[in-house]
Amino acid sequence: MQRYGGNTRKDRRRWPVLVLLCAVEFVVVGAIAVVAIALPSIGEDLGFSRSELQWVISAYVLAFGGFLLPAGRAADLWGRRWVFVVGLGLFSVASLVCGLSGSAALLVAARAAQGFGAAVVTPAALSILTSVFPECGGRGRAVGFWTAAQAGGGASGWILGGFLAQGPGWEWAFLSTVPVGVLGVLLAPLLLHESSDPSAPPKLDAAGATTVTAALALLVYGLTRAEETGLASPSTLGSLGLSVVLVAVFISIEAMVKHPLVPLGVFRSRDLVGSGLVALAF
Repeated sequence: MQRYGGNTRKDRRRWPVLVLLCAVEFVVVGAIAVVAIALPSIGEDLGFSRSELQWVISAYVLAFGGFLLPAGRAADLWGRRWVFVVGLGLFSVASLVCGLSGSAALLVAARAAQGFGAAVVTPAALSILTSVFPECGGRGRAVGFWTAAQAGGGASGWILGGFLAQGPGWEWAFLSTVPVGVLGVLLAPLLLHESSDPSAPPKLDAAGATTVTAALALLVYGLTRAEETGLASPSTLGSLGLSVVLVAVFISIEAMVKHPLVPLGVFRSRDLVGSGLVALAF
C-alpha cells in the first residue's frame, strides 16, 4: 500500500488531496438537505402527492445509510481510488438525471442511485485520507477538516437549497453538484495514489454485507414511516422489528464466518462504541 509522507514534496501534495476529499464530502452530505426547501416546487412540477414527496429525501438516505459498510470493505479490497472514482461518477450521473427528471418515479429512482454513489464515495474517501495522512503526520487535523466539511455540507444545504429554489429553480439543487463531481473524477487519477488494505480478507463477506445492508435500510425505512404514519403503525413497527431481527442475524453470521465484514472484537473498544452511539443519536 502506498502512502504519502517522508519528504516535503509529498507533504505539500497532501493538502490538494484533502481539499478534493473535503469538497466531495461537502457535496454528498449536503445533497441530503439541499432539496428540502425545494420540495414544494418539486411536488408541484412533478405531481408528487404530499405523502410521496418525502421519498425525494428518504430514497437518498436509505441507499446512503444502507450501503456504507459493504462499500467500505469493497474499497479496501478493490482499491480505494478506483472505488472512489466509480462512486463519484455514479453520484454525478445520478445528480444529472435528478436535475433533468420529468417524472416523480424517475426522480426518486435517481435519488436512490445518487445515495448509493454517496455511500460508495464516503468510506473510500476516509480510507484515502487516513492513508495520505499518517497518524503522526497531521491525521487528526485532516480528519477534523473532513468532518467539518460533512457538517458544513449538511448545515449549508438548507441555505443553498432555498437560494437555488427561489432563483434558477429546484433542478439546480441537483445540477449544481455535477461540476464538482466531474472535476473530482478528473482530478482523482492525478492527485490520488491507488491503495488497498493488504490485511483485508480476500473475499467480501456477502452474507454479512447483505444482512447488514437490509437491516440498515429497514431501520431508515421504519423511521421514515414513523414520520408519515406514526410510530405505532404496523408498517413502522414491522420495519423496525425486522431490522432488529436482521441485526441479530448479522451478529450471528459475523461470529461464525472466517472473514467477517465487522469483526465483533472491535466492540470491545469503549471509544468506538461511545462514538458510534453518539453518531447514531445524531
